[in-house]
Amino acid sequence: MGRTIYFCYTSGMKVLIDARMMGPEQRGIGRYVEELVRSMTMIPATHIDWWLIVRSPLVTISPNIHTVIEPTRWYTLREQWRVPLQILRVRPSLVHIPHFNVPILLSVGRLLRVMPPFVLTIHDLLLVTNPREQATMRSLLVWRIKYAFFRITLFFGLRAATRIIAVSDSTANEVRALLPKQRHHSIQVITEATTVLPLHDCERGQSAACRKKKPYVLTVGSTYPHKRLSLVFEALQTLWNSSKEIEWVHVGAHEALSKEFFDTIRNEEREVHPVATWIYPVGHQSNEELSAWYAHSLAFLYPSEHEGYGLPVGEALLCGARVITAPVPALNNIDIAAVQSRIVVIDPAKSIIDQLVEGIIQWLHKKPDLSQEFHPQQSWVRIAQETIRVYNTSIHH
Repeated sequence: MGRTIYFCYTSGMKVLIDARMMGPEQRGIGRYVEELVRSMTMIPATHIDWWLIVRSPLVTISPNIHTVIEPTRWYTLREQWRVPLQILRVRPSLVHIPHFNVPILLSVGRLLRVMPPFVLTIHDLLLVTNPREQATMRSLLVWRIKYAFFRITLFFGLRAATRIIAVSDSTANEVRALLPKQRHHSIQVITEATTVLPLHDCERGQSAACRKKKPYVLTVGSTYPHKRLSLVFEALQTLWNSSKEIEWVHVGAHEALSKEFFDTIRNEEREVHPVATWIYPVGHQSNEELSAWYAHSLAFLYPSEHEGYGLPVGEALLCGARVITAPVPALNNIDIAAVQSRIVVIDPAKSIIDQLVEGIIQWLHKKPDLSQEFHPQQSWVRIAQETIRVYNTSIHH
């Protein structure tokens, strides 16, 4: 009683999504935002007025979606006040922040009931469970300052969010460990789905993957330490030392950390094989190019130590690739028995390098068995429907 509510709600619902990270070039989170938004436009939810915060006016999803241009990058001080300012301008019924970087002004404003309710998606909390200063090019002092600020924003964000979406059971458990028991009811697990990439026809177009002469293994995404790409390098070194010339293609943005990683291993390799050139970081690729890299690879390798979900595993299988993967949460939505000839799940108790080498060798002179089709158990439309249900319950919370 006596409390002033700044936002008034009507029978319709105006939902504002922070979609600045939208797009596959921003790796898993970017893919999640893009597919979620695209699928939401396919659902006849006439009571929802959709708004997006995007970084570029070139971003278009649907004529039925309103966009607010905000070029501010994520993980910056500027977003801490610019994003709340855009929220005040739009005056939404509900905000969806699809990553843990919730502006503090939004969180504190919501706790004071002067900002709208918001839904928060958490993909993983690796920075909490296993923080590593090696995952940045900044100085140790700058890293520690930014990390302290991350913990503060996460603390307020988790406590102010009306609902928290976790993309897997393991992520939900990580979130529960940071919240008091009375807040556990706000967590809901909504897994991710597999993106159907456009298939590339080598006869129709000249993809770089189609022009590859030597067999290659594929990795995608970032080069953060938890991805354990150094183990891929050691496994391939072992194969080269035994005269098995297998190349390595990596699809991912040319970031400073990625450049440093590949420069380091290339220099190390030149000391052993001065003439050999078998490491190819090809940068960000279109969906069609990515599907070609998957389809023509000897194997897709995913030895990651920690993943909130693991989207690329399903993508690779859907494109016909063979996969050697760590036991990531995405496997819970994959019928492994149906694709058993095309997937090897790494046993963490054994040597990962040995398992990578053995998996690659067993497929070296065999074509993939495409009769074992992969059928995703989740669709992005279903994920969008479940997310809209969370929106509805958040509004009436």
